[in-house]
Amino acid sequence: MQRNSEKILFGILTVSDRCYKNEAVDESGPALKKILDARCGNAFKTEVMLCVPDDITTIERVLRMWSDEKMLHVILTTGGTGPAPRDVTPEATQNVIEKKLPGMALAMAKGSLEKTPMAMLSRAICGIRNQTLIINLPGSKKGCTECLEFVIQSIPHAVGLIRNWVIEVSQTHHLLQTIDGVKNEKSETFSKDMLNESTLKETKNISFPECIHKKTSKVDTSLVARRLRSSPYPMIRFEESLKILDNVVKEMPKISKSVAIRDAFGLVSSEKIFAKYNLPPFPASIKDGYAVKVSDGSGLRKVVADSIAGSEPGKRILKDGECVRINTGAPVPEGADAVVQVEDTELIAEDDDGRKEISINILIPPTVNQDIRPVGSDLKKGQIISSNNGIPLSSQDLALFAAAGVQNIQVFKRPTLAVFSTGNELLEPSEELKAGHVWDTNRLMLTTLIKSYGFEVKDLGIAKDNANEMLEKMINALKVSDIVITTGSVSMGDKDMLKAILKHDLNADIHFGRVNLKPGKPTTFATIKTEKGDVSKMIFGLPGNPVSAYVTFNLYVLRALRFLSGVSSFGLTSVNARIKTGQKVDDREEFKRGLLQFINKNDAVVHVIGGCMLSSNILSCQNSNCLVRIPMKSELGMDYMVENSVVECLVTSYI
Repeated sequence: MQRNSEKILFGILTVSDRCYKNEAVDESGPALKKILDARCGNAFKTEVMLCVPDDITTIERVLRMWSDEKMLHVILTTGGTGPAPRDVTPEATQNVIEKKLPGMALAMAKGSLEKTPMAMLSRAICGIRNQTLIINLPGSKKGCTECLEFVIQSIPHAVGLIRNWVIEVSQTHHLLQTIDGVKNEKSETFSKDMLNESTLKETKNISFPECIHKKTSKVDTSLVARRLRSSPYPMIRFEESLKILDNVVKEMPKISKSVAIRDAFGLVSSEKIFAKYNLPPFPASIKDGYAVKVSDGSGLRKVVADSIAGSEPGKRILKDGECVRINTGAPVPEGADAVVQVEDTELIAEDDDGRKEISINILIPPTVNQDIRPVGSDLKKGQIISSNNGIPLSSQDLALFAAAGVQNIQVFKRPTLAVFSTGNELLEPSEELKAGHVWDTNRLMLTTLIKSYGFEVKDLGIAKDNANEMLEKMINALKVSDIVITTGSVSMGDKDMLKAILKHDLNADIHFGRVNLKPGKPTTFATIKTEKGDVSKMIFGLPGNPVSAYVTFNLYVLRALRFLSGVSSFGLTSVNARIKTGQKVDDREEFKRGLLQFINKNDAVVHVIGGCMLSSNILSCQNSNCLVRIPMKSELGMDYMVENSVVECLVTSYI
């Protein structure tokens, strides 16, 4: 891969409550920018600077945006790395990175400890998100600049490796070997100052071999005449493929993480949630009126104070013959045991031109606890307010958590996905149409579908029908995601090589590679062990035709995503409905696109979208809200379903 930027782009994120509130001046961020501007022959560029408070959610959000949307090469954070309660930068960084770089953090710790023993208190970490290097630096001007100096020489090479900049990486390797040779011949001591951007620039015109980090595929697609004429993968029934998928997914670990309640909508709690406080936490008035003593009955009352919502309860104890003017939700004063609504009173005396009430008359005798919400009447402290029942959290749930004093909760972490298409014929939608080519619709469809369900997805573009390129794309996808989705290259064409790459290059377990399904027969599901060998990553090889990709995403991928997110009901919602038009029955189980409508609460009809039902015809998906399940011919014992036959409809959109 060639480097596509003349400069390495940096983002500098200052994390400080005081600087964010303008109670202190941010000196660290500008100091880091000054170093970047002066070093490495202007090869570094500070693209963006920002100051945020010591809030873990805010820090995570910025790191994700700068990595995934701005696609910066390097992010430097300064501040929040110590042991204080508000120091949460390492936790935020840990939550977003996909791979740690402990050596960089160790280099900073070693260098800092040589200057001060207080450096042992730093908890800074370094790592990679997507293709962005993230480095935590201390908050002080002195500490952050010193730590940057300890690692700055390695940044260009680190970025080159992360981005797979073949030429830059090879040049660095060659230069290190050259310097090592000079050292042996002339007994010179190698200095880290010899390895900088200006030194690298001297090697720009040298030709180097391909970087050793690039992997070559074992798959040979040139032997066209010897390609397989029949699939080595058995044809399995749709229901069997779902059982295989479920069995594999159920063995996958569900990861829990802590989030602020404002970021928990749609997620699934991974543990029971308990109320931290009584609600209300004090006796609260239900009405606007007067807090009184029931023993006084009806009659004249002296107004001695007021209680407004949001005010602290007064220390005065209500005496006989007294009352306190009170608002809805305000604390009931001590000594009062009822609230009389304002409509059941009349004014007797006032002062200060109506600004003050002196006395009132209670028209109706009150009863004990009248219009008072006792402490804990809505919620008791320690009461379960949410069980880990597999139901996504609603806005009502979050409101309840806030009312009960819950600020952060444990939820199941949603998996991250990576998507790429395959095929020489594909063009980006932004490109001009060329002869023999088509625009890539699958990635746009799948990435937007994934986002609509609340999952994070990385668009990795198009892989040409080249085994080395496809292997490299797959390796990169596995690095940055938990689940990889591809479209194309899974059928029987001489350029359909994905299954072979998975098996021979990546040693993947291919759980199924053919399903008796229309559309979607060549759908492939595989898993690959991580380097540690303890956790698998999933790969869904979907067919290249758009309708096939759409149908199989809904049937397989979405099912896996929901399960890993902790959702208990992870299949599509099923509704029985009458078909409005008769349908041919195929030898394979078929999922046609339909428009489901309810006639009344006991009757639903489905209109199968008319026109061409070929798997290439994406028009058949437009305006559909369900997949109409037509059983196979051998199962029905007929080759035609008549009008008003009852079929199963799997809901894919709003009805």
